[in-house]
Amino acid sequence: LEEDSLPHEKRIVFIRHGCTYMNEHLETPGCGWGDPNFSDVFPDEHERETKYRDSPLSPKGVEQAKSLAKQLGDLVDGEPE
Repeated sequence: LEEDSLPHEKRIVFIRHGCTYMNEHLETPGCGWGDPNFSDVFPDEHERETKYRDSPLSPKGVEQAKSLAKQLGDLVDGEPE
């Protein structure tokens, strides 16, 4: 077989989303799933709709995504950190 006809090695990378506002809320003592008096009802409807329902990345999560993008770019370029 010629070298060009051999299968190329592939790598599959599984990535989970970065930190969201809801992740940060659930890290607050007393706010985790199953904690006594836990509630996922937020009094401020605007905040609930914009931060906790289909929760977007928090500033921490955005930084995580940027860092990951750089690492993946380096991996694709053949220079993993």
